[in-house]
Amino acid sequence: MPIFVELSLIIVIAAILSGLMRVLKQPLIMGYVLTGLVVGPFVLNMANHT
Repeated sequence: MPIFVELSLIIVIAAILSGLMRVLKQPLIMGYVLTGLVVGPFVLNMANHT
Protein backbone atom coordinates (compact mmCIF):
# COMPACT_ATOMS: atom_id res chain seq x y z
CA MET A 1 0.00 0.00 0.00
CA PRO A 2 1.46 3.43 -0.89
CA ILE A 3 2.67 5.55 2.01
CA PHE A 4 0.22 8.38 1.30
CA VAL A 5 -2.73 5.99 1.45
CA GLU A 6 -1.49 4.53 4.73
CA LEU A 7 -1.01 7.97 6.26
CA SER A 8 -4.42 9.10 5.06
CA LEU A 9 -6.10 6.07 6.60
CA ILE A 10 -4.26 6.56 9.88
CA ILE A 11 -5.30 10.22 10.03
CA VAL A 12 -8.93 9.39 9.23
CA ILE A 13 -9.08 6.62 11.84
CA ALA A 14 -7.42 8.90 14.41
CA ALA A 15 -9.97 11.64 13.71
CA ILE A 16 -12.89 9.24 14.03
CA LEU A 17 -11.66 7.67 17.26
CA SER A 18 -10.72 11.06 18.74
CA GLY A 19 -14.21 12.34 17.96
CA LEU A 20 -15.66 9.28 19.65
CA MET A 21 -13.49 9.91 22.72
CA ARG A 22 -14.69 13.52 22.81
CA VAL A 23 -18.33 12.35 22.75
CA LEU A 24 -17.56 9.88 25.54
CA LYS A 25 -15.78 12.69 27.48
CA GLN A 26 -12.48 10.84 27.55
CA PRO A 27 -9.02 12.32 26.92
CA LEU A 28 -8.11 12.63 23.24
CA ILE A 29 -4.93 10.67 23.85
CA MET A 30 -7.11 7.60 24.31
CA GLY A 31 -8.29 8.00 20.72
CA TYR A 32 -4.71 8.20 19.52
CA VAL A 33 -3.69 5.14 21.52
CA LEU A 34 -6.66 3.18 20.18
CA THR A 35 -5.70 4.27 16.67
CA GLY A 36 -2.24 2.82 17.20
CA LEU A 37 -3.72 -0.42 18.43
CA VAL A 38 -6.21 -0.71 15.56
CA VAL A 39 -3.86 0.30 12.75
CA GLY A 40 -0.78 -1.42 14.15
CA PRO A 41 0.55 -4.84 13.26
CA PHE A 42 -1.56 -6.70 15.82
CA VAL A 43 -5.12 -5.95 14.62
CA LEU A 44 -5.51 -4.74 11.03
CA ASN A 45 -1.83 -4.91 10.06
CA MET A 46 -2.26 -1.78 7.91
CA ALA A 47 1.04 -0.14 8.81
CA ASN A 48 4.13 -1.96 7.61
CA HIS A 49 7.19 -2.51 9.75
CA THR A 50 10.09 -0.29 8.77
